[in-house]
Amino acid sequence: MTGNRTPLFYGVIALLVVAVVVLGYQLYETERQDGVEISVDEGGIAIEPN
Repeated sequence: MTGNRTPLFYGVIALLVVAVVVLGYQLYETERQDGVEISVDEGGIAIEPN
């Protein structure tokens, strides 16, 4: 990319962010039902069995 940030570029980034959030939430719901706790904090994401 040269210096121009087009609306299309921002649209693609927004779609990627939404996709990651949705997939992450679905994974969180699935894991929580399986008895696995996922905690998100400043240090990152921790997945541990209950």
